Amino acid sequence: MTDTLEVDGASGTLEVATAKITECDEDIAAAVVRCKRRQYSDALAALTKFNEEEAAAGTKNAETKKAYDKKRDEAIAKNADCRKDADGVRAECAEGECCGQANRYEGNGTRMTIEVCGSSEDTTYTYWPTMKDGMAKAPQTEQWRYYCILGAGNLAAGAAAVAGALYMAY
Repeated sequence: MTDTLEVDGASGTLEVATAKITECDEDIAAAVVRCKRRQYSDALAALTKFNEEEAAAGTKNAETKKAYDKKRDEAIAKNADCRKDADGVRAECAEGECCGQANRYEGNGTRMTIEVCGSSEDTTYTYWPTMKDGMAKAPQTEQWRYYCILGAGNLAAGAAAVAGALYMAY
């Protein structure tokens, strides 16, 4: 007696059924290979697109930084640095300007200070933070309190002159 199986509506021997199973296994293996190739090509396409977008973003960020740095340099050039040098001598400000302090106070009480030339009428100084490489957006400028520090000496000298004039007058 021979074992008989029914495969796809046809009856046959075990060898026929084994051949059909082997053929199906080969079809499945081929489908898996096609699927892996497609996923690999899709992954390569996605990686290529990502790399292109990153390169474009890097170029755009570099252009943004260059434009910001140019504006920052122009703005900072208007207010000359008047810090004391190693010998304790302060740089001279332009005619009609005084050396002053611009201050920002943090929530914890820390004070950040820079010394720059400005007008004696100024009460604020526009601080331009540095833009780090890779930043996508330029940082916002900040308004710091400003006051002349050398004006006090001139005020004291003026007050002494007025007091001396009043003393001589009486």
